[in-house]
Amino acid sequence: MPALARTSSAKIVSAARRLVERHGSEGLSMQAVAQAVGIQAPSLYKRYADRAALLREVRLAVAGSMERTVVRAATTGDTTDDLRAIARAQRSYAWRAPHLYALLFAAVEPSAALAVSDYAAMTAVILERMRVHGEPRHALEGARLLVSFVHGFSSMETAGAFRLGGSTDEAFEFGLTRILQALQR
Repeated sequence: MPALARTSSAKIVSAARRLVERHGSEGLSMQAVAQAVGIQAPSLYKRYADRAALLREVRLAVAGSMERTVVRAATTGDTTDDLRAIARAQRSYAWRAPHLYALLFAAVEPSAALAVSDYAAMTAVILERMRVHGEPRHALEGARLLVSFVHGFSSMETAGAFRLGGSTDEAFEFGLTRILQALQR
């Protein structure tokens, strides 16, 4: 097996991310990551103190991916349409990569937690749009309401919790419209 020096941190994090994407965070082990990049598991500890440190790097990569998704969505030129696009993009991300999406919002041990600054760009886009859309002094509350609606809906939807029939797309749009109307100035 190649030495750790020939395996980059980016390759290690990418392999760990693929494991989480396929199997959830429970599927992330130092042994599985080492095997995926072709090194011995003890070598990983030269770069990452433990599984939590590696999981933090995966969460950081996923947060960056979600940030890019949100920033790309918020380009319509209309604040309300941007907020709709952000909400739809978040929901779509949850469907494309449910384990990675869940990792963003999962309770983790403190050493795997992300700092507020790790979400700064994504948060800034949503807050800026919410300041224009609603009452500026309640932008944070409005942003939290919108994100929590989308997260709750997406989490329930990907878990198969909506079993009463009807269109979940229509239900999502109904809820999104009502929330944005309620928050509008």
